[in-house]
Amino acid sequence: MSVDDQAAYLARLGLEAEPPSAEALIRLQRAQVEQVPYETLWIHTGQRWGVDLSESVARIANGRRGATASTSTAPSACCSSHSATR
Repeated sequence: MSVDDQAAYLARLGLEAEPPSAEALIRLQRAQVEQVPYETLWIHTGQRWGVDLSESVARIANGRRGATASTSTAPSACCSSHSATR
């Protein structure tokens, strides 16, 4: 994930980058659950969503859409080098 994508994702969650820690990961996961809805309506409308990281980031961080079961763990993929604080 690019630095710009990380910034967009954290902005969507209302968080700022910070060094990794267990506490920061908890904040990140909580913000993901609170700010990014679990979305399945697209299945019933015939849309096809992939689970590729770049496609998921474009949809969630930049497109302001929801997550699917496979992308609801995005916080762990997002911040290998940065965590977040609110």
